[in-house]
Amino acid sequence: MCQAYKLSMTQAEGYVWFLPGWYKEGWYDLDNLKNNQKEKETPNDDTNDDDEGLTALKYLPDCKTSEMLRALDGALSLVHNNYAPDDSFTVGNISVGEWKGKLKKELDKRMKSYLLKERSTSFDFEDGNKPNKYSGYVYDAVWLYALALDKLMKVDKALVQDLHSEKAMAAFVKIIKEQDFEGVSGRINFQD
Repeated sequence: MCQAYKLSMTQAEGYVWFLPGWYKEGWYDLDNLKNNQKEKETPNDDTNDDDEGLTALKYLPDCKTSEMLRALDGALSLVHNNYAPDDSFTVGNISVGEWKGKLKKELDKRMKSYLLKERSTSFDFEDGNKPNKYSGYVYDAVWLYALALDKLMKVDKALVQDLHSEKAMAAFVKIIKEQDFEGVSGRINFQD
């Protein structure tokens, strides 16, 4: 957006920008990010890995926050919902809300266990006990593969014995493409 401002490619000049919705709050506040960067500089630091985690850029764009805000005026942000409504029921016969509750309980349990043990530096709960925004997609992917594998076994158990063969893979992919179910992230299907 800094370049858009410098090239006079903003809404004031008739341009509309569509931005992904995954940026964290304040990502455009370059004045603040530059101040944080100066405070945290270390000799061999090659990222900005600040507490807010707003950017991983070592060198921030050469714009002021006010210029970024002018460039962002009129921009549209594209976002999606990671989960279906809490009262929706999934193929696993559990509501999305119940699934979220079970996930939170499990994360809380693991976080507590993690905090009570000696920790290695190779693993950390980055966001505490908050679920990753992709958790629902992983859950749905596991269901997708389980349902497809179950159907593949019902069609021909011999295909499972050599799952990496061209014949088995073709049958497996065909079955995956036929799946249509309600998952935690919403309806799962591969219709054209």
